[in-house]
Amino acid sequence: MSQTFQPDDPNRYRPPAASGFVRGWSWSQDPRPGLPWIGLVLVLFGGLLLLGEFVPGFHVAGPALGVAAGVAFLIAWISNRGRWGLYPGIFVLAISLPGFLIDLGVLRDAPGWTTLFLGIGLLVVAIARWLGHGGLGWQAILGGLLSIGGGDDVARTLAPNIPSFDAIVFPALILVAGLLILARSVRPR
Repeated sequence: MSQTFQPDDPNRYRPPAASGFVRGWSWSQDPRPGLPWIGLVLVLFGGLLLLGEFVPGFHVAGPALGVAAGVAFLIAWISNRGRWGLYPGIFVLAISLPGFLIDLGVLRDAPGWTTLFLGIGLLVVAIARWLGHGGLGWQAILGGLLSIGGGDDVARTLAPNIPSFDAIVFPALILVAGLLILARSVRPR
């Protein structure tokens, strides 16, 4: 004797409404079927980077698509307020933006631009965390160090007469330490 499935059968097991059964897995929270745009951006970015290696004169497309992908990640982060798009957006943008701006003639080619832009991106994250009452976090420290290091490299290349950061910082720290010791000795006890 075979039984047929009857959806309205009162004896059929039905899980409670709040049980949270998973009916499938998806990278997107959008229930509509469609092309995952992040996969498309990554395929295009990788393809254009490979074309830039093998086709002469095709080098502008790689940084341009990298900037587009970085901005797309940041837009996804802003619109979803999830964390998954923030850091990839910063890293892809920091890697791609210097090459794009150098190819456009906005920046002069110099080492340190990527480090500087990555540091600035992390500082922006630190400021956003601070404004959201989340504290500054590791992003402020790492962003500050990367910005100083990258800015020093860029400054030494673009203006060779400027002394390097380490030639200024260490004597300044010694000077400040000496002034603090002197100020403590003059203070009434």
